[in-house]
Amino acid sequence: MLFNALKILILMLIPTAVLGQETKLKWEWVYLKPIPDAIGYAGVYVGVVNDFLIVAGGANFPDGKAPWEGGEKVWTDKLFVLKEKAGNWSESTKLPRVMGYGATVSYNNKMYIAGGSDENQHLDSVYEIFWDKTKNSIAYQSIAKLPSPIANCASVRINNFWYILGGLKSPNSKEAENNCWRLDLQNPHNGWEICTKLPAEGRMLAVAANFNGKLLIMSGVSLINGVRNYLKDVYELNDDGEWIQKTNLPTSFAAAAGPAFYDAFSKNLFVIGGDDGRLAKTTPNHDHPGFSNRIFIYDGKEWNNKSIVKMETLDKVWVPVTTGTTYWRGSLIIPTGEIRPGIRSPKVLVGHITK
Repeated sequence: MLFNALKILILMLIPTAVLGQETKLKWEWVYLKPIPDAIGYAGVYVGVVNDFLIVAGGANFPDGKAPWEGGEKVWTDKLFVLKEKAGNWSESTKLPRVMGYGATVSYNNKMYIAGGSDENQHLDSVYEIFWDKTKNSIAYQSIAKLPSPIANCASVRINNFWYILGGLKSPNSKEAENNCWRLDLQNPHNGWEICTKLPAEGRMLAVAANFNGKLLIMSGVSLINGVRNYLKDVYELNDDGEWIQKTNLPTSFAAAAGPAFYDAFSKNLFVIGGDDGRLAKTTPNHDHPGFSNRIFIYDGKEWNNKSIVKMETLDKVWVPVTTGTTYWRGSLIIPTGEIRPGIRSPKVLVGHITK
């Protein structure tokens, strides 16, 4: 009886000991097959349609010359589909037009893309991308246009609402915007709602996040008469529709792959990569070593008005900028993008958290 009593006591204590231990999270990174393009693209739209991974649009320098060497930037309407993680990419029905550097979200097996630019202008068009089962291919439907053209904006979905923040109205803009728009994806025919403007400098290349149901916008770049200023501020939109400023960041992470990734299990928010601006004036630009390989980690249980909990450095992984993120089949996907100024990569980075 004494033995049985001890055994019961031990069994009662084990869960308490396990729960009392801090769960340690670790990112593991691998690559999917690269998209079928030798150069890759920056400014792509990335999402999920019918449980297929989609990478579309963007721009590159197909002549192999960087912009400071006279290379011509060319936008694309190509759309790539990956149906299985171990599979090969295929090209599908092209986008309705060449476009890139806009906003994108996924919702209910559909993908939505908005704004961006082409070689001449910034765009206000919005498309719903879906899988046409009768034709067994990608199809498009034009929906509510944006309140104005916008590119280089931040974008995130929170429940059924799609938010678009900041950006530039035109290629010649000398100042960035501080707009906040949202679209109810359950009722897109109602059009875009104008939310409270960000009470700060307008910004482009900011990072948006769904932080446990709260909208955050972080970092980015403001323009002062066309000259870039790298930002470190953070704002949260509260339930009353007002912006609350949070503690400033220790560094900028402009153009980081977005939106940032929120892990519901740990309640941590992860911002991966980005540009802190320290090497923005590196010349010649081909000497630039690459953008940040750091992960900024926020603790959702301790957020209140605190800042970064910690930073980690990825081992032998350099994260591209000016690209999107999406969550697909248990992993965070960061496809193609810019690895150094003017230089793209066709690689598709895949990360998942082990606990």
